[in-house]
Amino acid sequence: MSAKERSSLGAFLREAVVLGVGRQASALVALAVVPILARTLHKEGLGLLDVVGRAVTLTMLVAGLGLDTANLVVFNQVQAGERRRLLGTSLAFRGLVTGAALALLAGLASSLAPVIGSPGPVPLQAAAGAGLALVLATQAGDLLRLARRQGAFASLGVVTSVVNLGGIALFVVALGWGVTGFFVADGLSNVVVLPVALFLGRDLVGGGFDGAGLKRLLGIGAPTVVASVADWGLRSVDRYALLVYGSLGDVGVLSIASQLAGALGILGGTFQAAWAPYALSIQDQEHARETYARVGRLLVLVIGAAALALALFSREILAVFTTREFVAGDRMVACLVFAPLFVALYYLFSLGIYMSGATEALSYAVLAALAVHVGLVFLLVPRLGALGAAISLPISRLVQVATTFVLARKRRPVDFDLVPMAVGVLVLAASIVAGLLVLASDMGTPASLGLRFGVLAVGCAALVLVLARGEARALLGDRA
Repeated sequence: MSAKERSSLGAFLREAVVLGVGRQASALVALAVVPILARTLHKEGLGLLDVVGRAVTLTMLVAGLGLDTANLVVFNQVQAGERRRLLGTSLAFRGLVTGAALALLAGLASSLAPVIGSPGPVPLQAAAGAGLALVLATQAGDLLRLARRQGAFASLGVVTSVVNLGGIALFVVALGWGVTGFFVADGLSNVVVLPVALFLGRDLVGGGFDGAGLKRLLGIGAPTVVASVADWGLRSVDRYALLVYGSLGDVGVLSIASQLAGALGILGGTFQAAWAPYALSIQDQEHARETYARVGRLLVLVIGAAALALALFSREILAVFTTREFVAGDRMVACLVFAPLFVALYYLFSLGIYMSGATEALSYAVLAALAVHVGLVFLLVPRLGALGAAISLPISRLVQVATTFVLARKRRPVDFDLVPMAVGVLVLAASIVAGLLVLASDMGTPASLGLRFGVLAVGCAALVLVLARGEARALLGDRA
């Protein structure tokens, strides 16, 4: 590794860690409150929380019109004065449109409540209010991320999460407001940090409304709405299928399994937060190709090793941190751990698309994955229930990754070490299968635990051998 590449990669890792703290603080809180929510809401309440939250998320995605992606694309393409007008216009327009859409959803809450299994309109109305606060606070905070003010961005994320955790303790546990209390806490945390985010980023927005600039932003962002909605479908269609073929309780069990597997998304989200701004900023430097390839291999190594550990010991984790009604989700976790890895690879391979500006290609990739997912969900869920949903999602995400890679190569080729990365995924799959066979033959005994630790050690060693042999040799050489 050259000195320039080492310096560049080190800078990326530092940015990823700091930005990841800000972006993933909320995910850490979500994991921290799982034991609380599992015991206070039970699986039916968690199922309701899941489907209500997803309905509001869909509304926010459509009303957002892809402006977050457009902001990312144009941030480094324009001068400071024009950038301030563009970002200020984007923030104001998105707030108005999203507020109107969520107000309409809240007005329809009474009609929608029976469809989603809610006992009344209040949970959906509370979620709609929380959604508007989330959109405004998130976009205001993202301005700091785009400006690479990592410390301010991370601090906002931590404060938001601390306030949210306190709100859950008050409204869900102490006052017993259930699902409604969860959304009240979420909305309150974003209301608290919004003025702080606007103050910290006050030099990034302003200069009046820019109609021409807004048209430009919508031209870039609107095509990505299809991708965003399709991605929502990938995350959500199985929940609504379970409402038809199962119950809210089944949704709740799948939700907990997804949250546990989604812990890997903390790693992937940390990468995602820093990847696009960093990768675009070095695209013209001579060491860019080597850095991109190395990041891809290390991404599969880190997430793959964590996924293997989580899949092998998910039964014990669920038994300790939830209740008995959720332990059956361990097999779902073993399937779902692949999804965060494939999502991270999707963002990795999307680089060529962002470089070319042809963001409509993102929609093609996600739509292909959604088509596969819908077909598999309605094939597997009626037969296997929530396990069928857990099998379907990673397969669909793999289709998304493959399609993105092909489309990106056609628009702006970016070299990655594809063969080692693919072999690494196969090593991960084989190791998880071996661990599940051990668990099935000798469930829960000390011998089973020992054998699974052995599988973990061998699997991780194989991942290092395939994906980071050169880095390991360099590290050992440095230490020597």
